[in-house]
Amino acid sequence: MLNLKSGLNEKIDAMKKKNSKKQVKVTSALDEQTSSYFKRVEDMINEDDFDDDESRKLFMENVFTQVENNEVKLSCDMIVSRTMEKLIVYLNDIQIRRVIQNIDDHFCQIAMDKFGSHVLQSLICAIPKAIRSERSKNREVENNIDDLKSAE
Repeated sequence: MLNLKSGLNEKIDAMKKKNSKKQVKVTSALDEQTSSYFKRVEDMINEDDFDDDESRKLFMENVFTQVENNEVKLSCDMIVSRTMEKLIVYLNDIQIRRVIQNIDDHFCQIAMDKFGSHVLQSLICAIPKAIRSERSKNREVENNIDDLKSAE
């Protein structure tokens, strides 16, 4: 029994040494230009070094133009998916709605992807904020209409 146990331990140690020597290179399925662009976006989000809310909003709008209609491949990419998770937090209600509409036909694919599922989770967490924002805007419009009617 002791001999079997020590033999097993030797095999485990050999496997650990073999696996520790392997260098794992993280690669992206996207082209180099796209990957580096989204890496810079992630760096900007992490630094959060915007002059004011307006400059952050403008930056996010510009990034969203690159994301829109590419959500599926960006969300399922090993590297860019992290950027997508962080970006979703800053999207406004209209942008959240567009992302949801654009991934609608690919929902299951993204949900079952090991990277896309995390992006989807971030997106789902952003939905309540988007709904509250839309409701607030609707109430504001209704109040303005009521004000206009009472002024007549």
